[in-house]
Amino acid sequence: MIGACHNMVKKLSNHLPSSVGLGSGRLFTIGIEFGTMIYLMRQLGPEPFGLVAMVMSLIVILRILQDGGAGAFLVSDRGLNAERVGAALIVSLGFSVAAVLIALACTPLVAGFYNDSRVAEIWIIVSLLIVFSALSSVPISIAQKEQCFFLVSWIPALAHLAAGISAIALSLTRNDFWPIIIYHVVVSMLTLTISWLAVRPKASLPQKNDLKDVFHFSKGLFVFEFLNVLNRNADDILIGRVLGSQALGLYGFAYRMLSLPLRRIGGMVSTLAYPRLSKLVPDWKAVGHGLAEVMREVALFATPVCIGVALSAQELIHVTVGDEWQGALIPLQVFAVLGIYQTPFSMLGLAYLVSKNTSQMAKWAFISTPVIILSFFVGLPWGIEGVAFAYSLATLALFWPMVKMAASVLHVDPWMLLKGAITGIATGLVISIPVAMVCTITSLLGADAIVILSSTICVGVITEMILYVWIIRHRRRNGAKW
Repeated sequence: MIGACHNMVKKLSNHLPSSVGLGSGRLFTIGIEFGTMIYLMRQLGPEPFGLVAMVMSLIVILRILQDGGAGAFLVSDRGLNAERVGAALIVSLGFSVAAVLIALACTPLVAGFYNDSRVAEIWIIVSLLIVFSALSSVPISIAQKEQCFFLVSWIPALAHLAAGISAIALSLTRNDFWPIIIYHVVVSMLTLTISWLAVRPKASLPQKNDLKDVFHFSKGLFVFEFLNVLNRNADDILIGRVLGSQALGLYGFAYRMLSLPLRRIGGMVSTLAYPRLSKLVPDWKAVGHGLAEVMREVALFATPVCIGVALSAQELIHVTVGDEWQGALIPLQVFAVLGIYQTPFSMLGLAYLVSKNTSQMAKWAFISTPVIILSFFVGLPWGIEGVAFAYSLATLALFWPMVKMAASVLHVDPWMLLKGAITGIATGLVISIPVAMVCTITSLLGADAIVILSSTICVGVITEMILYVWIIRHRRRNGAKW
């Protein structure tokens, strides 16, 4: 029975257009995540989300150990076989077990740091989930390598659906942090179970060289991920420690509200692009052109979303989670404007993965991390608004060296990559005019918040659909290689 289902899913994955198979699942996941988050926020209030965010801001530092970069290695590995899969599994299991043991040993320190005993309960449960996430990375990476994008997309989608149902059901009887924790538990466990049943990776005992290759790739990626996670979560740590769980709940809402769709857009494009760009190696000029096209297309999709959120932020908060969350308004608007720039430039990480030059990736993290963390300290005296502004300015200041270093590992002119991003942002701003006009006109006419928000969303969805069709036709006419 399982074998028949496996073959049916694989056949469906191979026959669906990659963007449809991947995009449909990602959109479904966004809807489930967004709907669940909004319901729980209205039901539970800011404090439980702040408590969970306290734990997540620290646990993600250990989660970078979870697979040691073994999953990413499998996607770009040209000699993929059962021995390489076995090496990836050993590395994943070793790193994740080490992360869990470190996390459990740090439980008293974490609870003491935040001076809240409830944090210890959350910390222990979330720590144990690291192993589940690590072992899931191997089958999902193999599916990505084989360009079975339907599986890559719909495995987490089904897990999030079950998690959302479980969390909402529990929230009817509890108004603490447990519904949020159950969501994470169900997602991790089901993603692991479904991914192994659907992909069924073949693994065997690896040779010494297989383990050596995985470790060589992983060491630079590990350093980068460690520093990157640190600078992405230091703001949560500082806000939770200095300003408290209420402020962190508001700040986390502003960040998640925007990062949810942007992360999915960026993740969908990078999932499609990574294995395809890897096939162009060692034609670095072709890889550079392909990466510039990736940045352009991501900017085209992300910009209307960011413009719509920035203009309708107040109505978005009022309609979705209620006015008790209005303290997140300014950070949400700041992050929306920043997302126009940040989303396409986040694709530059593909340059290091495709070239397997993860040591340069680590070098960039050493440059950017002190700047980002310093910005959090600078902005903290002005509350969550100050942190958001300071972080945005620091990120903008780093853009040119970031582009230059990514271009250097591909041996291409940095202007090739920069042109792709700038073209996408500029075109995206033009495409966003209908969204901006509808939001502005309905506001000036004094329409209700729900009318302003719904009309903005409708125009935004139509814009994105037209854009998608245009990009597909453009790629077919030009015979895009990646």
